[in-house]
Amino acid sequence: MNRNRSSRAAFGPWRRGLLPTLLLTLLAPPALADKKAEDAEKAAKATKSQEAATAEVVPNTWYVSTLSETERGILGVHYWSKGPLFRAETIVEGHRIATIVNAGSYYIINVVSGTGIEIGRSERAMSEDAARGRPFGREFEALVRDGGEKVRSRELGGVGYDVYRVTDKAGRREILVTRSEPRIPVSVETYNRKTGQSTVVRYMNWRRGLDVTDAFFEPPQGVEVPRLEYAEYVEKITTGSIGPAPVLYEELLHGQQER
Repeated sequence: MNRNRSSRAAFGPWRRGLLPTLLLTLLAPPALADKKAEDAEKAAKATKSQEAATAEVVPNTWYVSTLSETERGILGVHYWSKGPLFRAETIVEGHRIATIVNAGSYYIINVVSGTGIEIGRSERAMSEDAARGRPFGREFEALVRDGGEKVRSRELGGVGYDVYRVTDKAGRREILVTRSEPRIPVSVETYNRKTGQSTVVRYMNWRRGLDVTDAFFEPPQGVEVPRLEYAEYVEKITTGSIGPAPVLYEELLHGQQER
């Protein structure tokens, strides 16, 4: 038998069908690789879009409670926020005192007696709302702004924390704050050089993403809250106290640079 004829007969199937298929297979991987890379990129983009959509759904709300230890005693406070909306409540001598801040108003309310005061906020305070972020628990930002530096790090329960400190003519402030973003304070110790007194504030039960209605940041129904415009308040406060309690969160009324 002719060897060449036998070889052609033996490899006929390869020449007619399998060989072209083999050649296509050998040539295919780059195209397949490109398609796989394209599919992976699309999947990654879809995942990022889904994560972004999920993040948008989470309300920009916060809650925390604090215990402040001073030489005069211990005071507990509850804080809530929704964007720039703010509410704080504490009990003083049996009276439930609420501070509410929304838009152009700063309210001080005695929920027990049903009395209160509404004060118009300064233009500076309102203009700072957009950049302020969470309206409470911002001691870390203030300390860094005043030149505070990290002095040590520590681990608690597998979570990393940093200790920052600033010392100036007013005294000393030291804060224990989470290492990861957002930087959340755990404790703040302040020493007042003028009075020689120290205050320790401990933050507990931080929560983010609570479902809180806008109505929660409005005065309770039935409470009388006569309004003073900002300039009126600034003028009258020099002659005596106004409202059922003092202004405790001055930055939210006056603005950062007018404290």
